[in-house]
Amino acid sequence: MPHAKSQMRINQKIMKKLALLLMLTFVIQTEASSQSCIPDGITFYTQESIDNFQVDYPNCTEIEGYVEISGDIYNLNGLSVLTNIGEYLNIHHNNQLASLSGLDNLNTIGGDLTIWGNNTLTSLTGFNNLTSIGGNIQIKDNYALTSLMGFESLTSVWDLTISNNTNLGSLAGLDNVTTIDSYLTIMSQLTLTNIEGLNSLTFIGGNLNILDNYSLINLSGLNNLTSIGNGIEIFDNPVLTSLDALANLTSIANELYIATNNSLVSLEGLDNIDANSIQQLLILYNPSLYMCEVRSVCDYLASPNGTISINSNESGCNTQAEIEEACISIDVLEVIPESEFIVYPNPAKNKISIICSNELAIDEISIYNQLGQKVLHNNNDNNINISTLVQGFYIVELISGNFRVRQKLRIE
Repeated sequence: MPHAKSQMRINQKIMKKLALLLMLTFVIQTEASSQSCIPDGITFYTQESIDNFQVDYPNCTEIEGYVEISGDIYNLNGLSVLTNIGEYLNIHHNNQLASLSGLDNLNTIGGDLTIWGNNTLTSLTGFNNLTSIGGNIQIKDNYALTSLMGFESLTSVWDLTISNNTNLGSLAGLDNVTTIDSYLTIMSQLTLTNIEGLNSLTFIGGNLNILDNYSLINLSGLNNLTSIGNGIEIFDNPVLTSLDALANLTSIANELYIATNNSLVSLEGLDNIDANSIQQLLILYNPSLYMCEVRSVCDYLASPNGTISINSNESGCNTQAEIEEACISIDVLEVIPESEFIVYPNPAKNKISIICSNELAIDEISIYNQLGQKVLHNNNDNNINISTLVQGFYIVELISGNFRVRQKLRIE
């Protein structure tokens, strides 16, 4: 029996040593399979350098420095082991790269992400597990890019610039972004008609810049934006007709700059901005803009906090004095069609009827086209023949005493 007990103790010691050895082996293998490397960064110029990455840098999953990808490269599959990049990632001027597949395991980028000048890149699919970008995002000059799908795991970014991606028709892919800490800039987009895709965005820490977008009709997609930490610049958008999507915006912290938007007729949508948060007001060179007497502008002009520059707009909004007169003579109502008045039918073809609530006595009814031109007018007839008007969108304006309300009308 003593011999059996002694053997048992020996066996137990052996088992403990084996367990310790197995654990140590597992730790070593785990560390070997997930290693940081390349602290000075790396540039991939050829497809061969991408394909040989896992051979040249075995077990390298986290690049400590930057990564630059530029050249005769058509796929990124050799980078499939990467989970983190410590500094920036720059993907540019790859004329055969159609997809970012191969970066599917990438979780974080410590610095900027720049994607530019990739003439065959059609989407950002491949970034689906990317949850954190420490710096700016710039997506520009990618002429085949049609979608931003691939950014679905991002909820916040530092700074976002989308510029001159000539076939980009939607911002879908940014649907879960709620916060942009610095600037949002959307500029020189040829085919973008709205801002759909940023529907979850509530806060921008810097400027909102909407510049030189040739097909942008409205700002739909920014409907949940409530606060901007700096200013708003909306200029050189030739077919922009509406700012209504900004109706939930209540605060900015610098300039309100609206300029050279040829088709814009009204500042409705900016009504709810606290005038005390506006530090500069610039309304310039909007040739169709005739309606500027929204509450935020009226309150700012009554007690300005800084610079005012208003000129070269349509009559009614061409000077500070004209807007102030409109602010005094007409109490601007929030447009709530269901409780104020209803245009029926809408869309319409040949005739419309105006149905009023609260027993409003109608003094005037006018219809304006998208250029701000008055195309129909009558004094108090609630039934209006519109058969002479071409198809499109119009604004129906009703005046009752010192009150004015507006509603959009579509004619088919």
